[in-house]
Amino acid sequence: MAGGAAFGATVDRGGLSARHDGNAGGFRRGVCARCRHFHHGHLQGLVRFVLAAGKTVGFVVDTAGVCLDRHRAVAARRAALHQQGAQRYLRACYRAQAWLAAWCASVLLAAVIIPMLQWLVWAWRAVSTDFDSRYLDFASHSLLLAVLVALVVVAVALLLGYARHVLPQRGIAVATQIATVGYAIPGTVLAVGVFIPVAWLDNQLIAVTGMQQSAVLKGSVAVLLVALACRFLSVGLSPVVSAFQRITASQVMAARSLGVHGFALLQRVYLPLLRGGLTTGLLLVVIDVLKEMPITLMMRPFGWDTLAVRIFEMTSEGEWQRAALPAVLLVAAGLLPVLILDRTGDSALHE
Repeated sequence: MAGGAAFGATVDRGGLSARHDGNAGGFRRGVCARCRHFHHGHLQGLVRFVLAAGKTVGFVVDTAGVCLDRHRAVAARRAALHQQGAQRYLRACYRAQAWLAAWCASVLLAAVIIPMLQWLVWAWRAVSTDFDSRYLDFASHSLLLAVLVALVVVAVALLLGYARHVLPQRGIAVATQIATVGYAIPGTVLAVGVFIPVAWLDNQLIAVTGMQQSAVLKGSVAVLLVALACRFLSVGLSPVVSAFQRITASQVMAARSLGVHGFALLQRVYLPLLRGGLTTGLLLVVIDVLKEMPITLMMRPFGWDTLAVRIFEMTSEGEWQRAALPAVLLVAAGLLPVLILDRTGDSALHE
């Protein structure tokens, strides 16, 4: 029984091992088949993925190309519109400039050129009939009066400016401002204001001295110079004061430390630094006095006419053509100080 049992167990183990070997081979075959099926499907999926990715990349590239082309087209259109707008704006600006230039030219033509041409024509016609030695006297009187008044004004302006610079007190500043009020007063009123005290003083001198003449100061060139100096002191004082303001205290102290005092300080320090301001004030006063008429007309000596007085006499009588000749001479006489002033300004800018 024991041997039979052992044989049976052996047979059973052999059968079980055989069945086990057979099952293992089938399992291996199934696993291999499944692996082959999995690898085949994985390759197909990978291929499909690669194809899909390629299509996606191609779509993205095409879309980017289309967007880029559209962006370029929009940019080109905007640039074209901007260029067209800029061209339209420039054309509008050119048209506006042309209209403004035409308007300015028409104003200049109507207000200056045509009257000047007519004025020159009248002056040319008056030369042959009206020009004589009197006009040389008129021109010499005008220039002499202008130069004398300019010298007086510049001298007074130099004294006032020096006092204001050395003693910067409120009282001196107020006095300087009061001295320049004459430029704001009409010439006729100023002439009357100067003539009344001069006439009173003249009468007192005649009464005291017992002179037989009717006038001592009235109708003299000296009184005329005083009146014109009061009138145009502001014109000459402004550039002189501006020149004084450019002189610093350190420059003055340096000159005094070197032993320069008093009049030598004014001569060696102030005058060289004030040369531009003094020249400008002198020329400005000359230009203004040349064309001044009311004070000269009321206070000039008898027969001492100027070009401005001659122009007034001719125009008051309606002799416009004859008035053109002294007007041309007055402009010619005033051009010289204007040219000198322009040259002085250029040299001051270069310095």
